[in-house]
Amino acid sequence: MGLVAVTPAAGFAGPVGALILGLVVGPICLFACSALKSRLKYDDSLDVFGIHGIGGIVGAIGTGIVVNPDFGGAGIVNYVTGAAEYPGIVAQVTKQASASR
Repeated sequence: MGLVAVTPAAGFAGPVGALILGLVVGPICLFACSALKSRLKYDDSLDVFGIHGIGGIVGAIGTGIVVNPDFGGAGIVNYVTGAAEYPGIVAQVTKQASASR
């Protein structure tokens, strides 16, 4: 589950950020595979949606957190100036959530 979630952030995440993302996504995917699947009554014998669908969504949004240089991330690279910058967790997660639609 952690590998699914860190895939969108693979080029930006540091080890601490990847560990945090993996620890966060585990219970979320467990909930999606057990409670959500039985509540919505959809047929997914291999739990592909619960792991890859939900884990990928959480990972894509969580990229805004693990890119933070405080967690060992690379920051957002401005390819014009070559400098890395980071607008803050709230601003970056908002950008990631709006791009994930």
